Amino acid sequence: MTLFPKIIFFLFFTMCLLSCKQVVYHYPQDRKVADETGMPNDSLGFYFSTFEPFDSSQYRFVKDTFWQQYLSTNLYALKEPVLYNDYLGKEQYRFLWLRSFHLPMVFTIANDNGKITLTTKKLDRQPRFYDGRYVDMPDMDSTYLAQGYQLTTEIDTLKSGKTEVVTVVKGDRKANIAYNSTNTLTKQNWYSFKKLLDEAKFWNLKPYDWAGDTDGAMWVIEAHTNQAYKYIVRQSPGGKIRKIGEMLIALSGLEEEVY
Repeated sequence: MTLFPKIIFFLFFTMCLLSCKQVVYHYPQDRKVADETGMPNDSLGFYFSTFEPFDSSQYRFVKDTFWQQYLSTNLYALKEPVLYNDYLGKEQYRFLWLRSFHLPMVFTIANDNGKITLTTKKLDRQPRFYDGRYVDMPDMDSTYLAQGYQLTTEIDTLKSGKTEVVTVVKGDRKANIAYNSTNTLTKQNWYSFKKLLDEAKFWNLKPYDWAGDTDGAMWVIEAHTNQAYKYIVRQSPGGKIRKIGEMLIALSGLEEEVY
């Protein structure tokens, strides 16, 4: 083989290695964020950060304190670990499902040395992270009281100089786990789930893509492996992303309204 063909072969081989090389995620292991088991050290801390390789949509999401507080408040109440900070010893995928008119739920499918499990949790109420205020709505009073909230009343002075009585529901961030179940799955279940990820091209999806509507459901899917971490945030998605969540809901054995 002459020198020129050798050079061409070397360049081609090098390009193949570079193109096939997987980007390895470096878990930050920041003890200010969480301990070695992933449990957050601050009840007000956020569960999401940027990951490698960086995508500009991540910046928009992680700087949005409303969404960060909304998601993190639910995950904290569900006693879930932070997945981006440490590798927790097993490959797992978490689906946080926050519907406008239903209780918060989370589904986690995991592979721990060949043991496949699905853990499903549901809260008894939507934990509030901000104060809510409304005027003379007895039905709302009853709803919040039934959910365990403490209500107070205050006098608001309007721009016109008139006053009105308002009800205040405090953003106490509290909620209890009403349902917590772990099912053992088959390896075929695991392979089928991973196939759905591949079909959706999960690892190539933009992390944050929000339609902007107020109703619907927030779908947050996180992937946590020994070499990679990623999340995607969507609003009531369809297509192949929807199938990922639908499979976990079906495997849980629960009958839930999907939107």
